[in-house]
Amino acid sequence: MNAGPIVDAVRAGSYGTTRALVLGASPADLRGAAPALRRTYRAVGAAPHGSLSPDGAWDGEAADHYDCATLAVMACVGPDRAARMSAVTTRVAADLPALFPADLELVVRTWSELFQRSPKSWDRVAHYPKMFAWVRTGLVSPPTHDGAVNLFLQEVSLRSRRYSPSADPGLFGETLPRLFTAEVRPSLGAAAIDYHVPAGDPARIDELVLRLVAEGVWDATETRLRTEGALAARESPLQRRWLRGLLDRLPST
Repeated sequence: MNAGPIVDAVRAGSYGTTRALVLGASPADLRGAAPALRRTYRAVGAAPHGSLSPDGAWDGEAADHYDCATLAVMACVGPDRAARMSAVTTRVAADLPALFPADLELVVRTWSELFQRSPKSWDRVAHYPKMFAWVRTGLVSPPTHDGAVNLFLQEVSLRSRRYSPSADPGLFGETLPRLFTAEVRPSLGAAAIDYHVPAGDPARIDELVLRLVAEGVWDATETRLRTEGALAARESPLQRRWLRGLLDRLPST
């Protein structure tokens, strides 16, 4: 293979063909295609969906061209730089295990760091929850980085139906308990989430913790100790109020 077919597939907006060619490409193929792919990536990324290329950077109306170019550029730059790319669609993110099968832990660590740093940059972070699907399928270990923990808190609050203790034992047994020790800021952590959710709403993190204890998923004594430890360590009034409220509702041991 040479660089031409990859560039042609991206220009045509054929995601399936692009994917197959990229996964089968040699490093030399990718190096040869990289300049043209980067140009297309920049051009189509700046164009409205459905637009025609003013300079022939892609064929037809812009549709799947952006995903094609994103996937191809990711392959060219490697896992570390690919993990730092923003505005990645979930379809492309879902193909990272095929693209970087030996480097998913690096991707998870990078996403966690970036989310912890800028949790509100939604153009950058929207695809990061894909890491939790990788946990479920055994591709990566349950993440315990602060950013991953805070991201999972948001996900389980917003989309609790996607996750259950029985289907996701690693996330509920290893990731979620870190909520008591993960670094938090005004926009991150259980207290920040629950501040905007009405009392008693099942989307609240304190309600989730109480359910996990009531159902025997979490040990009541251990959860109380974690809560007390966090209360002793946290300085934020918001965090301390949340922890005291949870402690008052946990069963006595």
